Amino acid sequence: MINRWKRITIIMSLLIGYVSLDQFTKYLAKKMLVPGSVIRFLGDTVRLQYAENKGIYLSLGSKLPDEIRFWLFTVAVSIMLSFLFLFLIFSKKMSFFPTIALTLILCGGIGNLIDRIFYQGVVIDMINFGIGNLRTGILNLADLAITFGGGLMIYYVLFNDNLNNSSSATPLRE
Repeated sequence: MINRWKRITIIMSLLIGYVSLDQFTKYLAKKMLVPGSVIRFLGDTVRLQYAENKGIYLSLGSKLPDEIRFWLFTVAVSIMLSFLFLFLIFSKKMSFFPTIALTLILCGGIGNLIDRIFYQGVVIDMINFGIGNLRTGILNLADLAITFGGGLMIYYVLFNDNLNNSSSATPLRE
């Protein structure tokens, strides 16, 4: 376990740094990338292309009416991110690994929420990875943080010995 103030320092540093980087890359994408054009790097493994996403992951929900998208993707997400932030700050027993994982999810959520608030429900995307026709959707740094944080959390839950052994370590008494 890490002490509360060290955890808060880690959380706030990651939040400020990562959300700022995410917003800066989206600003650059809006200013420098021409919609419809593609810039290729590393033998077409990485592509930069401007896209606006009204939905969530891979444009899921983009066809919903504006009002429903607002309530789901702005209001409900704001509430969930607020609870996640409070959980991270006030949790009594939180080790380093899940703190980083959950903070990355929070960073990505806040980065995309900022876009939704300031760009009328649209999230700016600009990065595409792949080889040949096997490609990701177009995404941004916030999406990468959510994905990486979620992957870290899944890894932690599945492979943390203390967590997996805690249920069998204390027998129940009748």
